Amino acid sequence: MVYEIRCQRTVVVKKKGIKIEKSEVGDKVIFYLDGEIDLTNNEYFHTELEKCIKNNIFNIIIHMANLRYIDSSGIGVIIKNLKAVVNKGGDIKFVCIPDHIMNIFKYVRLDRLFDIYNNEQKAIEAFK
Repeated sequence: MVYEIRCQRTVVVKKKGIKIEKSEVGDKVIFYLDGEIDLTNNEYFHTELEKCIKNNIFNIIIHMANLRYIDSSGIGVIIKNLKAVVNKGGDIKFVCIPDHIMNIFKYVRLDRLFDIYNNEQKAIEAFK
């Protein structure tokens, strides 16, 4: 099945070195991250993930192609929200992780915890 990904992205955050855009595809949300996620701005990303959960959206895709940096606080935000969505029957999947960030994921073995895809279509189709 081929899903139409809405071309319209809504900018939900543009502060302190991070831009977060959001697109909805059925019961899924795709977050497009641009910039850096660190201790100074991770609360913006956390807030957006929490909004999904409060709005009963538990299938989340995080597109990282334009993410330049993520520190342990940013990874902590993702893991904390993973627990919340899994408890509601959902999941968090990743798309287009840059090599330098994938090295971090592999080092802390997050590549074993999360499903990682090369394109949005495969991530969308992976939700059952």
